[in-house]
Amino acid sequence: MEITQGVVDSINNANDKEELAKQLETIIAMSETIEKEYSHMTSIIENIEHALVWIISEDGSIFTQTKASRSLNSLIRDIDFSKDELELSLSDKLYLFKIQHISDKKVITATDITLSKIHSMSNIATHLAHEIRNPIGSISLSISSLMESSDLKSKKIILDIKKAINRVERTIKATLLFSKDHQNINLSEFSLLDLFTEVKANCEYYSYSKDIYFNFKLPELTINADFELLLILFQNLVFNAIDAIEEDDSPRGEIAINYRDNDKYYIFSIEDSGVDIPNRASLFQAFKTTKLNGNGIGLNLSKKIAVAHKGDIKLDNNKKIFFVAINKDLF
Repeated sequence: MEITQGVVDSINNANDKEELAKQLETIIAMSETIEKEYSHMTSIIENIEHALVWIISEDGSIFTQTKASRSLNSLIRDIDFSKDELELSLSDKLYLFKIQHISDKKVITATDITLSKIHSMSNIATHLAHEIRNPIGSISLSISSLMESSDLKSKKIILDIKKAINRVERTIKATLLFSKDHQNINLSEFSLLDLFTEVKANCEYYSYSKDIYFNFKLPELTINADFELLLILFQNLVFNAIDAIEEDDSPRGEIAINYRDNDKYYIFSIEDSGVDIPNRASLFQAFKTTKLNGNGIGLNLSKKIAVAHKGDIKLDNNKKIFFVAINKDLF
């Protein structure tokens, strides 16, 4: 105000001085109104509870943002502002970010698309599984017919084909199971040795190039659980271990499975000599994988299966050891 008054006093003509003073007062009043409206609008934006909105200054700093967006500020530094939209994840959530350039500011909005993504991928997975199952069924029937009329040498080849078909069937089953919110278990009594013999046999159809020692230390114990589901669970863990060994620099590796129990649970530990897990936080999230040939549903499904058996899968806090707990009382 002192500067304004100094400008007015420097003018000698009284009429000009009076006119300039009025104009300056009008400008000051308009500025104060704009400032109040700006403060009011900023306050409104900052106190919005649920919308995820950021306004970014030209230098990349956050000019203002909604209250709900503050928990996602760590993602802002990963945003490529040359794109109109992109997907980023934090914890167990997947967000779609959209970017608009307005004057010298960037307006960023984010939407949680976790559930819609999972539902969409589940629907696709279900459709593909059914499409694959039909020709596989026909091939399986034809192979069974050939088995009856083939010589001993051919029967071995046919048996290998049948085993490969069974593996495809299990993959289809795993895909269909993933698309369900809850797993229904079919209980039966079976030997742990039989279960892990089957796991090891399935590894013969899994592609790997290194010399891998399968060190399975299991007791002669009969348990009551779902054989097929537990086969998928442990098969996923062992296949992941094989992939980790393949990525390691060593020419050979080892996968160890050990067993113990307590009054409530059968407990298994799975450990391998391969590379460590790069992102433990997103380990059991669907569609999150660091593997080139992975789809990100294996561990998520394995956890679902363990939970369906009133148990769980956890990774040791310090070492790369998975612990699988299966409840003994499933009746």
